[in-house]
Amino acid sequence: MANSPRPPVRPTSVSSGGAAAASGLGFQSQLGAFFCLGIVSQRPVDHALGLGEVLPLWMRFETEAPVDDILVATSGGGFIAIQAKTSVNLSAAPNGGLAKTIQQFVRQWLVCRNGKGAQLWDRPLDAQRDRLVLAVGPEAPASVRIDLPAALRLHLQPGSAALTEDQEHALRVFEHCAEAAWNETTAEPWNPAIVNELAQLVAVWTFDPNGADARSMETIAEGVAAPGQSRAL
Repeated sequence: MANSPRPPVRPTSVSSGGAAAASGLGFQSQLGAFFCLGIVSQRPVDHALGLGEVLPLWMRFETEAPVDDILVATSGGGFIAIQAKTSVNLSAAPNGGLAKTIQQFVRQWLVCRNGKGAQLWDRPLDAQRDRLVLAVGPEAPASVRIDLPAALRLHLQPGSAALTEDQEHALRVFEHCAEAAWNETTAEPWNPAIVNELAQLVAVWTFDPNGADARSMETIAEGVAAPGQSRAL
């Protein structure tokens, strides 16, 4: 029997403005600078993304993808799609930053599942080489920076991995946001297994542009500049 056509992905509107938007753009730019240095210096992407020793090859800002802040292509044939938020609360409120980001993750998963690779990134996502990243600053609450990524990781472990109360709450919020985003995006019935699909792809990455990551960028920049300086002598 022929497969029935999948329902279309519904359009959505996610917007922000004011001081929060300005702050977010600054954070996004600093993230971009970090990846630019990685491209120039040929340093592997951050180990926290769980992609091994792959290198960043090129980067784009404000893309056509649902997860649109930054898109990075890697040497492993994958893509890192990043949504940059200086801080978000662990909340399932529909207008909250976390819910909006998870909606973008769900839309990206659907668009990629149905895609043919015309935009390169729009093909079925592969947990071995692709990531959907929520990048937050060090001021984001520990429930987002620590509990949420731990909960997603433990959720995927075989058997009944023991979650702390805080991790269990973080997972429930993620599941609620994912289901709400699914129902708002497509007419397909919700399947809880989608949470497993997303958990394999989603990474919460803490980026500190004024602390450890700033020092790392300075060190990388000095290493990149040194050969040129020596030739000029």
